[in-house]
Formats: sequence, structure tokens, C-alpha cells
Amino acid sequence: MRRGWVLLALALGVGSAWGRAFEVRLLKGDERNGVWGTDEYSVRVSALGNLNQLTVGGQEIASVIALYTSPVPLEAAEGAGVRTVQGEGVGDRGLTCQPPEMTASEQDGRRRFEFHHLVANKRVKDGAPLCDVKQTVELTPTGEIELVYDCEWLESIRWGGFSLMAYFKKESCENREFLVSGPDLLKTGILDPGPRGGDQRQIRFQQFQQVTIRTEPGPIHFVWREAAECALHWGSDINLGVGPLDPPRRLPMLKGRKARLAYRILLPVSQQ
Repeated sequence: MRRGWVLLALALGVGSAWGRAFEVRLLKGDERNGVWGTDEYSVRVSALGNLNQLTVGGQEIASVIALYTSPVPLEAAEGAGVRTVQGEGVGDRGLTCQPPEMTASEQDGRRRFEFHHLVANKRVKDGAPLCDVKQTVELTPTGEIELVYDCEWLESIRWGGFSLMAYFKKESCENREFLVSGPDLLKTGILDPGPRGGDQRQIRFQQFQQVTIRTEPGPIHFVWREAAECALHWGSDINLGVGPLDPPRRLPMLKGRKARLAYRILLPVSQQ
């Protein structure tokens, strides 16, 4: 009888440990600026919505994932945009003049963050909101990260750039195989650094459906759910950019236009 109780206690202990492990949990920091993940992967989610230090098996794969923009003041010369970037504070070079609204929730072991940004810079239209961005980040215990940026432009102005950027760690990705596929695209190769001082290598102005990089810890996949204009650059650094489909070239992005920048990241972790 006693042996039966011991076995039952062991079974319950194992079950509880498994239940605790099979969830995304706070590993460091707090809910507004914390490192989240599991025993196999982790990522820092800031109160500004940018992701940093995406790590698998203790090795960092991506240093930054954030929205990079450069609105052009009305009086500026062509292409002279103002750096306005998520994660670089509030005001000055930051994405917004006021901190974004942030909410966090948990369901079935998943962790979900929601942000509401009003993209603005005091050097452009006196700090008036230029684009309304609703962002969601969802982390799963099976190593899936979903990113969604729903954008609506509030002013008709030109932009020097408007892209969701991911910057990869060269130690994990340089000289690694990659695959890029799209509706009319299939390319494979090596993310080699090229000659010193040589041109940055790139695949750009294309619609991607999947990007796979065989990183040191294993293959990482980016899978698109929405059509977007994308670019993969490598050489002096390695980065992936995602912007609105068919952006106007050297012309204003018109007030009222909407776009969704969204993909899933599938990390090389176990599914158990």
C-alpha cells in the first residue's frame, strides 16, 4: 500500500513538473521589461514592444527585432527621413513621442503582449501622430513566436523607410545555409561575409513566403501569413526586413492606407 502511494506521489510530481515546464514563463526582469521563454529558448520583450536577445539553447540568434521608420519632414530634401525606431526610447529617435499602451495575458501556456503605438517625431509635423500601429507578440512553449503589426497611416507624407527589421548574430548565422521562397521565388545559398569592404549581398523588393536559416543551434524558419515586400541582406551584417506591399517610391504614403506586417518564427526546439 505504501509503495502505491509513493508511486502516485512520484507520478504527480512528474506531472506537475511537466506542467510547469510546458509554458512560457518569466525568466528575468518583470512583465513590462522581461526575458520570457522556456528551458530551451528565451527572448526579451520590452515595454516599447521591441524584441531582443532571441536565444536558443543558450546561443543568441537575433539581437533585435523592431519596427524601423524614417518619416520625411515636408520641407526636407528628397529621402532625408528622420530616424524613428522602436526600442530607442520615446521622442528623439524613438518610434513614438509617448510610451505605447501595453497589455499582457496568458492562456494555455502561451504568453501574449499587445501594444498600441502612435508613430510620431517632433521634427515631423510638430509631433502629430503619423501612423497608428497595433502590435501583438505571442510566445508559445513549443518555440513559435508570432509577430503582427497592423498599421494605418494618419497623414499623407513621404517615408524614407518603414520596415520590421530582424538583425541576426553573425556568430550564429554567418556562413550558414539559407533558403528563401515566395510566389515567384526560390533561392538557396550561404550567408557568407564576402570580401572585406565588398558590397552587401541581398535579395530585395520580393514577396517572401518563407525564410529558413540553418543557424548553429538548428534551422530557424520565418513564415509569412500576409503579403509584404521583403529583403534579406548579408555581408557586413545579416538582417531581414519586411515592409508594406507595393510602397510608393519617392511619393507620399497616403492617409488612410492600411497594411499588416506579420510572420511567425519557428525555432529549433523540441515539440514535447
